[in-house]
Amino acid sequence: MQQCFISDTAGYWEGQLNQCHVPAARVRDLYGLLQQEQLQRSPESQMRRLDDSELTAPEAAFKFASHGPMFDDYCARHGQDTESILSELGITSEQILKLKQRQVI
Repeated sequence: MQQCFISDTAGYWEGQLNQCHVPAARVRDLYGLLQQEQLQRSPESQMRRLDDSELTAPEAAFKFASHGPMFDDYCARHGQDTESILSELGITSEQILKLKQRQVI
């Protein structure tokens, strides 16, 4: 079987096996998973557009009758917490300024 499967892509074999009613799916990364048509059209999928972004993120893969998950906080933007994290690690304000001047951060 291995020799057969390496002759084409995972996407090809996924389609072929599914057409023959063999439950099969290729391994996907998170981005690939979120792009799946089934997830996009499922009424149980709860997706939400992130503030100030074209990105959407899953809240849940199924609906809750009540008290389901919700976004109550957002992750920081790129570099938003750099100074506070470096300070917590013991980097001085002067060192942080030098890193900025050298465009390290």
